[in-house]
Amino acid sequence: MELHEILSTLREEKDMKQHEVAEKVHVTKSAISSYGTGSSQPSYSVLVALADLYDVSIDFLLGRTQMRLPFHYFEQGFKTETGVFPLNSLYNLSCTNKDLIAKLVIMLYENEQYRKKRKNNKNN
Repeated sequence: MELHEILSTLREEKDMKQHEVAEKVHVTKSAISSYGTGSSQPSYSVLVALADLYDVSIDFLLGRTQMRLPFHYFEQGFKTETGVFPLNSLYNLSCTNKDLIAKLVIMLYENEQYRKKRKNNKNN
């Protein structure tokens, strides 16, 4: 996706009107409209403000990654009941251990999705 498509999608996901976005990032409604159609590009400072507003990374806005999380989430670490796990420590693991972690995360995610689905089926 291109920047204008991503901006339009994020605005719709947040259920915001163009004038609301414009107010939050200190530009005109017509500027937001032109960013959404691709007829103009936001300045760096507006791009940063948009990333902050939508709680995504600038790389995500620019279509360079599918990962929405801003970098500061990785700096803060992964908060658990036992403390904070620094995510950057994952880079120091061996490939084998990275694979194990990936498989475990996938398994936990699928288990959680299964539980949610079962719970929804019981409620219906």
